[in-house]
Parts: sequence; C-alpha cells; structure tokens
Amino acid sequence: MARKQRIPLSRSRIAEAALELICTDGLSGLSMRKVGASLGVEAMSLYRYVAHRDDLLDAVHELILVEVELGEVTDDWVEDAMQIGRGLREGLLRSCLLYTSDAADDSL
Repeated sequence: MARKQRIPLSRSRIAEAALELICTDGLSGLSMRKVGASLGVEAMSLYRYVAHRDDLLDAVHELILVEVELGEVTDDWVEDAMQIGRGLREGLLRSCLLYTSDAADDSL
C-alpha cells in the first residue's frame, strides 16, 4: 500500500489553515488544536512555527498584508493614502475577516 505523503508544515501553511477556521468558525472558534487537526497534525507540532495564539494571529495578518497591492507612489500623498486604504480593504474583503461574527474582537 502506498504511503500518503504529508505536505510539510510552514508558518504560511499554518496561517492559511487558521484563516480558513476563522472564516468558518469565527475568531472565538480558533484554537491551536483545531488548526492542528485541520492540518492532520497534533497542536504541539505547530509551536515550532508559531509561539502562541497571538503569534498565530500575527501570521494571519502577515498572510493578508502580503497580498495588499499598494500601487505606484505619486507626488500626491492623499491619493497614495487612499490607494493604500483601498488595497487594505480589498485584502480584508478577500480574507473574510470583515464578515466573521466576532471580527470586532480586539485580537484582530
């Protein structure tokens, strides 16, 4: 019987799994145990990549911010700031964080 090859863990893979859980269960439903289970590993395996829950949330933030398009810098700082704001809004909309029931939680 062929052995199923496991995809190695990484900080970004763990953050993606956490973001999926936040989108389905809300921030209050996020736990290291659930993230581990969704990846097919024990929660303790995650601590090599993220130190604690707040570090996991930082990784989720990084995942979202990496995708934000800042646009070209111009001589108009107001337009530049508006472009950054639009990019952040689009990134948050794509991530589902604006739609979770407990998105107003201070942890986000």
